[in-house]
Amino acid sequence: ASNESLMEAVKLAKRGWHLLPIKSGEKRPILDDWGNKASADAKQIERWSVQFPACNWGLLLGPKSGIIDVEDDSPEGREILESAMELSGVVTPCYSSGKSIHRLFQHDERFSELTAVTYQLFGCEFRFGVGGKAAQSVIPPSVHPSGAVYAWLPGRSPDDVKLARLPDELFDLFVELRRMDGQRKAEEREAKRAARKTQTVVPCRLMIDGTFTSHVAAAEAAIDQIQFDGLLVKEGWTHHNGDEW
Repeated sequence: ASNESLMEAVKLAKRGWHLLPIKSGEKRPILDDWGNKASADAKQIERWSVQFPACNWGLLLGPKSGIIDVEDDSPEGREILESAMELSGVVTPCYSSGKSIHRLFQHDERFSELTAVTYQLFGCEFRFGVGGKAAQSVIPPSVHPSGAVYAWLPGRSPDDVKLARLPDELFDLFVELRRMDGQRKAEEREAKRAARKTQTVVPCRLMIDGTFTSHVAAAEAAIDQIQFDGLLVKEGWTHHNGDEW
């Protein structure tokens, strides 16, 4: 890593933020089991910078670093999050990454019962490290795959402002977005079930009455429609002694 990148990483580590090396110009961790190997030891950060020149740096999220990340993934998501931030009046470290803004907050026990480490909801991404599952965010001054440099917003670096507690406005927003997302997914599942019930089943390329919803029933109906005598004659069979071919 460059001297500037290393110095920034060491400063964050000295705050107790656990870091890990990331592939140069990417978002993927270099180390296996990185959730357990991430370190706040400045000497370890220095060793990694020698071992992996020009690497990016990731911030381990969750209780170890004591941090969660709230990011916008779309213009709509940014508008939603910025409105909530404005309502709360809370100031916390923030940085840009490509087209997104990351907002860092203190790890919050209100999320301790969650089962996923990342929730993508209507253009907003809430990223945690919970339940023994690891999550990380690439941090400044790393380089985004697009070539953009991750950078702290003016007056919003950890040197400028303290890590804030997640405001109630953002917590309530998260709860509401999850509810809306759950409702949307339930409606999508119901629509798919309804579509399957009314779908015309066409086994063996024979059009079957749309009222058949069971493949077995449809297959039996298809068999009933096949003129087997005609098929046998076409194949050269001849009829003898009543029912024998």
